[in-house]
Amino acid sequence: MFVDGPCGAPAQDYRNYDILFLIGLGTGASDEYVIYTTLTKMQITHFTLSLSTLLLYFLITFTFSSTFFSSTPSTSASNNHNEPQDLIHSSCIHSRYPRLCLRTLSNYVGPTNTTLDVAQAALRVSLAHAGRASKYLKTLSAAAPDSSGQSPNRKRQRVALNDCVEQMADSVDELRRSLEELQHLRPETFRWQMSNTQTWVSAAITDGDTCLDGFVSDGGDNNGKVKRNVKRRVTDVAMVTSNALYMINRLGQGDARKGKHRPDGGSGSKN
Repeated sequence: MFVDGPCGAPAQDYRNYDILFLIGLGTGASDEYVIYTTLTKMQITHFTLSLSTLLLYFLITFTFSSTFFSSTPSTSASNNHNEPQDLIHSSCIHSRYPRLCLRTLSNYVGPTNTTLDVAQAALRVSLAHAGRASKYLKTLSAAAPDSSGQSPNRKRQRVALNDCVEQMADSVDELRRSLEELQHLRPETFRWQMSNTQTWVSAAITDGDTCLDGFVSDGGDNNGKVKRNVKRRVTDVAMVTSNALYMINRLGQGDARKGKHRPDGGSGSKN
């Protein structure tokens, strides 16, 4: 059934509004008023739903765009952050003690962006370990009893401790000089400076071996305990120093000619 709307509005099909018509009869409202009012409300509802859908679309689009564009720099930053770790891994993988190398250099807080940075970092780690070992040996030597009236083995232990103190002090000095040399590399003297550094680091390793050679192995329980403690400290220094020497040798080979470091006084960062 079609009924004209109020004020000459187009005829409307109100067959779907039988319930509203009955409600209209019950309340005294006219058929035309009920149908027209219902249609008006439906148009408003339809407009409201369309507007809500449009707003929801824009909201979803904005949220997706914001998430996408904000995540792109983070991904890039994450990749940049991983680059030093990748260089450390590629540098350590063929070192003499790769696990120790990865552990010590991954915890290093300084720059590791170039092969020169990594070589300097390895030397700093070695120097720190040697410094702690030197301090330990000095403390151990100072606490050792006077050798007068002691057995020959005890006397040799005391002499060996004193020699170790000197040897480790030499190691610290040689490693420090090596680090300073790497911090002041120059293109015109690069090979000579690298040779100096390799010589000093190798000497630091030899100092550790000489230190341990001074201890006898049959000096009783106390002497054996001292030797074990000294050996643990000195061996630790020798291992990290061997890794540092590998990094220095690597720096002086193909990587130097490829320009992966800056032999112009630094690695691009203050040390």
